[in-house]
Amino acid sequence: MELRELLLKLKIIMFGGKGGVGKTSCAASSAIWAAEHGRNTLIISTDPAHSLGDSLGVELPPGIPTSIEDIDNLTALEINPKANMAEFKGLTEINPLEEMGMGDISDGMQLFGNNPKIFLKTLINSV
Repeated sequence: MELRELLLKLKIIMFGGKGGVGKTSCAASSAIWAAEHGRNTLIISTDPAHSLGDSLGVELPPGIPTSIEDIDNLTALEINPKANMAEFKGLTEINPLEEMGMGDISDGMQLFGNNPKIFLKTLINSV
């Protein structure tokens, strides 16, 4: 399946990889394309460098979903999940996606050490 098909069909698409490989650029251009093709799109960046705003040419206030002018259907959000880690201590056994029937989506993810569940909980609570 090609990326354009995924962007029109899937509800969640995550871009990952090593630093400096273009994750934010790819995610931003994909979000713009999806929004321009009628998808109500929320792009979220958890990169501490906060470069999503730069990629979109706007100032993004931290932790506040922001509609992007001149691009209908596009909202952007920059969060720093490490800043909110204390809030989620003790939640290592909770998978917020299980209730949505997507409990296995975080299997194999190497975020926050070996605890992608805290990452996903932070992400979901930020929206």
